[in-house]
Amino acid sequence: MSDQKTLDLFKKILNSRILSRSQLAKEQTDQSDIENSLQALKSLGLINEKKSAFHDFDKYYPTKEGLEVEKIIK
Repeated sequence: MSDQKTLDLFKKILNSRILSRSQLAKEQTDQSDIENSLQALKSLGLINEKKSAFHDFDKYYPTKEGLEVEKIIK
């Protein structure tokens, strides 16, 4: 798991404002990379997760802190 992949995933979530797990899977083929990146971003408080009945439709969106970080990385 690389920091660059996590940053790229975070930028995709920021650009879309909300993404589902299935949309993220279209971008990256390695599911473990996606899961590790999502866990890292959640642990840093940069994204939130909204669970759905189906795992593929879980939604991820930036937190207030994540939006503040967006200003720094752009």
